[in-house]
Amino acid sequence: ATAVQVAAAPRDEAAASPVSTIGDGEKDSPGYFNRKMVGKIVVVGTGFMCDAYDLFVINNVLNIMGHLYHQTTGDKSMVSSTALWGAVGGQLFFGTLADYIGRRGIFVSTMILIIVGAVGSCLSFPTESFSVYQQLAFWRFILGFGVGGEYPLAASVAAENSTPQARGKAMAAVFSMQGVGQLLATGIVNIFLAAGASYELTWRFALAFGAVPAIPTAYFRAKMHESEAFKEAKTRRVSHLRNLKAAFTVWWRQILGTASTWFLLDISFYGNGLFSTTITKMMGLGSSVEQTALSSLYVVLMALPGYFCTIALLDRVGRWNLQMGGFVMLVVLFVILSAAFFHLQGYPGLFIFIYGLTYFFSNFGPNSTTYIIPGEYFPSQVKATCHGISAASGKIGAAIAGYVFPPLLDNSSFGIQGVLYVCAGVGLAGIVCTFLVPRYTANQLEDIKAAQFRKFETILQDDRRSSTIPGISSRDDVYNANASDDLNL
Repeated sequence: ATAVQVAAAPRDEAAASPVSTIGDGEKDSPGYFNRKMVGKIVVVGTGFMCDAYDLFVINNVLNIMGHLYHQTTGDKSMVSSTALWGAVGGQLFFGTLADYIGRRGIFVSTMILIIVGAVGSCLSFPTESFSVYQQLAFWRFILGFGVGGEYPLAASVAAENSTPQARGKAMAAVFSMQGVGQLLATGIVNIFLAAGASYELTWRFALAFGAVPAIPTAYFRAKMHESEAFKEAKTRRVSHLRNLKAAFTVWWRQILGTASTWFLLDISFYGNGLFSTTITKMMGLGSSVEQTALSSLYVVLMALPGYFCTIALLDRVGRWNLQMGGFVMLVVLFVILSAAFFHLQGYPGLFIFIYGLTYFFSNFGPNSTTYIIPGEYFPSQVKATCHGISAASGKIGAAIAGYVFPPLLDNSSFGIQGVLYVCAGVGLAGIVCTFLVPRYTANQLEDIKAAQFRKFETILQDDRRSSTIPGISSRDDVYNANASDDLNL
């Protein structure tokens, strides 16, 4: 069948199947999340929980290690950023590999790397040749490489095994596991400190715990099957480079939009996340390890509801509107924090409240939508690659913030107020770049993709090196009638 023929196919294709999938639950509503599906989302989303846990726990860990080992600003920047640079490599490498050889094996490999990186991190000790921070940076690069692969893989698996009506919510639910990881990252440190555990035990256990949820998840992922959407795309495979060339020709504007907005969002989101204890300490919210850890917990508790608001309101508000509104609120909040900075120093509780709201509107806004949109929008032939490019752009922004923010915070003429102004400017740039992001609803997406797939197929067919190319389905990442139950587990 040609792409034109497929585009004209009946729109109840997914409903024709007697097999359940995400959103095809016990109730009549195709968007209903059944109990079994929740378990599948946990398996797919555990990588995001590990991602957030490992990237955010280092904030408190470095604060604790500063009381045990000599620590410079360069040490903090190195350790904080290596996992992010590792993630950039993982997103690009595993995203491309997943489109070439499949999702299942890569999905297991990324989790194994997370386990190795987490265990190695907790076993870092200073030696004559290498400091404890240099060893920690090495292991966290490995961990970050695995974490990076989670982004394109989890997005592809969730999107390719969801009904059109439930796809956005399913992806938002998978991504919300990031919030659980953030809560664990602060919660475990606070529990150990409150129990009177030594600083040495606390930081080592906190890093090792990142491997705990990853171990059973790797087992369950090993039982997965490839999605029917990927199997179908594989039978139509041409050179992956040719697929990418055609994809960039058709979707260059959308790729630029998803990559640039993710880059800008992560500058403020991860930049503040990596150094939130430094910021709260400078605002007089406590200088001890216990007090700064507790302040971090308050911020996370304010941020967590943003994920759940996205799940509940994503389809009602719309992806584009949610992202634009989130960036607008970030600009407003960071301007308030920076303009009223000296006044807020007398009201640290009010500062932490407004500061926490920046995380809430990141999660109920661009932090979620920058993940969801590239996972929904691009076709299975290049879905993981395009999502990996977008996600890697975000981690590059986060890594840059990891290097730039510490010296800025230590600079008395710039300091927190200057960093907050930078974050406001980044949010303003995010508003501008959001106009490059595709604007659609869940119901409109299939028609939009059908038209774009015809262009995609035409470009491939015009390539002289391939005179005959099988039809390319416009619904390639929609639930297939031959797919197994929920996420093919």
